[in-house]
Amino acid sequence: SIRNYYGGDEGCECVAAVHGSLYFPGGNYSVFTYADKLSLAQTLSLNFGVIESQVVIDSVQAGSIKVLFQVQPPVGVYRVEQELAKSIRWRLKRGFIDFDLGAEVA
Repeated sequence: SIRNYYGGDEGCECVAAVHGSLYFPGGNYSVFTYADKLSLAQTLSLNFGVIESQVVIDSVQAGSIKVLFQVQPPVGVYRVEQELAKSIRWRLKRGFIDFDLGAEVA
């Protein structure tokens, strides 16, 4: 994955991230807002025990709603720790992500 740095001349760097997807059957893609995207990133970071900037929403696609995302390692680290990767996969497989479309971002 690519970690982009915005501002200055830092550019980007390659990192080994954990990629995942979420599917919201019956979700209305046309009402998925930027606030929903921020709220989802916040929810994922809390569920995975990482800081919010490590969660990158790669895309939000129609077909109900399909969200592709990644969890990047902290800045200065180039690979997500194996235990964290296992924990993320375990939580996703068991459906432990509680997210309500339209909920307000704190």
